Amino acid sequence: MKKIEIDLEDILCDELGSESVQESIRRQIIESVTKSVSQGIKNRIDEAVSSTIQTELNAYLKTTLPSLFAEMMDAEYQPVSRYGAKEPPTTLRAQLLKTITENMVYRRGQYSSDRNAFTVAVDSIMEEQMKAFKADFDKSVDSTFTAAAFEHARKAIQKKLGIL
Repeated sequence: MKKIEIDLEDILCDELGSESVQESIRRQIIESVTKSVSQGIKNRIDEAVSSTIQTELNAYLKTTLPSLFAEMMDAEYQPVSRYGAKEPPTTLRAQLLKTITENMVYRRGQYSSDRNAFTVAVDSIMEEQMKAFKADFDKSVDSTFTAAAFEHARKAIQKKLGIL
């Protein structure tokens, strides 16, 4: 019987004998676990930072935004026309009031594009009110007409039958 010997170092080590299969597997497992743990920690840090920033930003905006809005509405600026002519200084609040006041004019144009928002709003309200009035008016006229028709019919029958 012949004996066969296998040297596992020849199989499990590379030619230079620097790293065995066991060491290679160990190194790869450590690299994989380290990578997944560091990614998990990075994700947690990102979530915590985002949450903190969002919370702090919301708190800051709740306290600061009303005063910033009031300052912005009353801050004075100088409008410039599209041709570069400077107009008198004004505020955003004054410009809004002027624009709203100018557009609160009832204008019925020939086309629907000629109507402004105020005209459309007034027309829609009037249309709704007229529909409600028409329904009530029709109901009232119908009941009055029906009562008058029955009364006329009753009198006509009484007259023909000679009952007075």
